[in-house]
Amino acid sequence: MKHCRIRDFVIDEGNFLIKELYMDHNYLSNYDSICLILERFSNLKILSFNFNYFKVINECSNVIYNQLKNLSITNNEIAYIKSLPTFGLQYLNVSNNKMSSIPAKIFESKLLELSISNNPITKLPKINAKSLIHLEANNLDIDHIFFARGSKLEFLSLENSHIYTFNFTRKNLKSLSYLNLLNSHWLSTIDGEAPSTLKTLKLSNSLVAKFPDNFFKNTKNINLILMNSNFSCNECFLNWTKHLINFDYNYIGCKKVIIDKNCDIIIDNSMLPKVKNITILREKLGLKRVLPCNFVGNLIEKFEWKLVHPETLIGSVDIQNIGNPFTIFKPNHYQILPGGALLLKEISQEMVERYTCTVFSKTKNISSTISFRLDFSQWYSTNIFDSVFWGACFCSLMTCLASFIFNITWIILKNIALWWLNRAERLSRVKGMVDAIEKYRQKQVERIHDSYHRNIEAIRENYNAQREQLTMSYTNQMKKFSDYRQQRIENIHEHIEGIREQYNQQIQRIKEFGSKRAEQLCDSYEQQLIRVKTFTLQNRLKLIRQYKVKQKVINKLLERYNDNSTDLNEADKEAEIRRVLNLNELDLETNEALLDRSPSYYSLPELSTDENISSIRSKNNYTSPNRHIINNQSSISEQEQNNYKYTNFDCQDFPGPSGVKIPLMSQKVKKEIEPSDIPNNSLTKAITSDNHSSTQKDTS
Repeated sequence: MKHCRIRDFVIDEGNFLIKELYMDHNYLSNYDSICLILERFSNLKILSFNFNYFKVINECSNVIYNQLKNLSITNNEIAYIKSLPTFGLQYLNVSNNKMSSIPAKIFESKLLELSISNNPITKLPKINAKSLIHLEANNLDIDHIFFARGSKLEFLSLENSHIYTFNFTRKNLKSLSYLNLLNSHWLSTIDGEAPSTLKTLKLSNSLVAKFPDNFFKNTKNINLILMNSNFSCNECFLNWTKHLINFDYNYIGCKKVIIDKNCDIIIDNSMLPKVKNITILREKLGLKRVLPCNFVGNLIEKFEWKLVHPETLIGSVDIQNIGNPFTIFKPNHYQILPGGALLLKEISQEMVERYTCTVFSKTKNISSTISFRLDFSQWYSTNIFDSVFWGACFCSLMTCLASFIFNITWIILKNIALWWLNRAERLSRVKGMVDAIEKYRQKQVERIHDSYHRNIEAIRENYNAQREQLTMSYTNQMKKFSDYRQQRIENIHEHIEGIREQYNQQIQRIKEFGSKRAEQLCDSYEQQLIRVKTFTLQNRLKLIRQYKVKQKVINKLLERYNDNSTDLNEADKEAEIRRVLNLNELDLETNEALLDRSPSYYSLPELSTDENISSIRSKNNYTSPNRHIINNQSSISEQEQNNYKYTNFDCQDFPGPSGVKIPLMSQKVKKEIEPSDIPNNSLTKAITSDNHSSTQKDTS
């Protein structure tokens, strides 16, 4: 799953038999995805997440059992390691990340191989490599490395490191078989004895001038790579080669061995660069530099470093304490290293001076002076921003370019200024011409304006004269017409007043007649009801006396009549009563017309037409005793129509008949004239209700 641009993934539950998984060159950043894989792929042994975006390595708490052995997370953004993801991990590669430190518990795990190369690590903890056999720590900013006792380390690579000294005896590397110290520019001393297991030693571009005499005493068939080193070609310094079989001095750049008869005390800096027999070492500002003091001898007691001008003692070290030197002058800038070299730190202009290394013995003292200068070689390098030559060329080119741009800008600005001046002069001329033209235009406009106003005034005067003439003519005609119209209006109003008075009189007569008729009808109705009740009681008493029947019989008869009332109409009911009572039709004087309730005069309209009268008759279906009133109304309406047939006037402004405005009746009159509904067949209903009431009284 390489180069798939994966950002995240989800794994369903299940058992997977995958043993190797490579997910390099993706966009993964969440460390939980690693734990998810370890949880679901329990048989996984090799897992690679190179070239992703992980930032931390931590323990996966949810992973109970996993067989992962090899984990590679190179070229990520890992800043620190909290703990290993699984307990049984044996191979871990975290090179090319952003780690600045390594926790000590990493080296206490069961790891067999660990690669931490190409990280900004400045300090390593004490390595307790009881199980670790392979360690790669290339391109680190460390200046020392320590190993605990019982180390089983077999492979160690410290290429391009900042280590100053390497002591095999103190490192406790008894199982080491491979050591890589290539490009160790700061390494000046190697002490101790190489273990018998050492098979390969790589050392190049270092300041090491010699090995201890018994360094290769225990080694057999060792492979040495000592290219581009500063080994001394003096016979007194080459005693370490006696334990090497068929060693070729050309490997260390010695084409000729210098023979010295007295090896009691010797300082050899011949491998250092010299100018006119003066040893000169250079370094850039702000960096550090090692000044070697390569001495050998059997009678050496101590050595010291001094600053020549002003003469200042930097530090003095006994030969017995050469492994733990002490610096007394500016320890922040000067440090005497184990083995006798002087380290200059944070180089400044004040540190440019001559430094003398003096070795003391019982018989004589030998000294060697090294001149330190600042390195300005970068001024002539191909890098433009570091090289003085190319920088000067670049600055001169930029200056010429700026001058050229300035000249071009000056020419352009000058031309723009001249063009602006010419334009201003030209505009001033145009402005003068425009002013003259504007003055001439204003004079012509004023002349035209005056002429226009004069013509307008003449037209206005003519118009006013014509308008006054027309107004006077119209006024005279209107006066004549108004007099005629006034006369006609007076006649019309008189006629309308007469019609209104006549209408009101007729309405009043109708209302009086209707009131009297209604009173008569009410009196007649009450008298008929009294006669019916009296007749009913007399007939009941007559029946009881004549037929000698009891009241209960009459009551039962009436009850049976009431029960069958729903199936009989009014005529059948009356026939049944006559049959039971043995009555003739002449015994009961009925006058249906007199018992019918006629419409009250209050329900009459104020003025009815023939059509309304005919609709009332067809709806009620009876002959009203007040029909002479309706006939009277119809005759009145016909008379009015005949009277007003030949009279034409507009009465739309007055509601009511003939356009006469009639005042509304008061609320009190409306309450008095509400009609009361009296049903027809009053005789049958009155007898039935009266019999029923009397029956209830007898029963009680």
